[in-house]
Amino acid sequence: MRLNDTLDAGIIRTIRLKLMLSQKDFAKRLGVSVTTENRWERGHHTPSYKKQREIRRLYRLIESFPSRFL
Repeated sequence: MRLNDTLDAGIIRTIRLKLMLSQKDFAKRLGVSVTTENRWERGHHTPSYKKQREIRRLYRLIESFPSRFL
């Protein structure tokens, strides 16, 4: 998974699922509405640069501690 580019819908969904979070919980963790998170996952909107950084940070957490997210 390449995280240097803009995060696309599939990557965002994959990260959320690896964290075992519902859309509601993922949205809450990122400080956005469920509607916003849903739009990201459907590809209707792209997260802001700040939110992309937060999502990348969560992805790095998964990569650093994969056994916690099986």
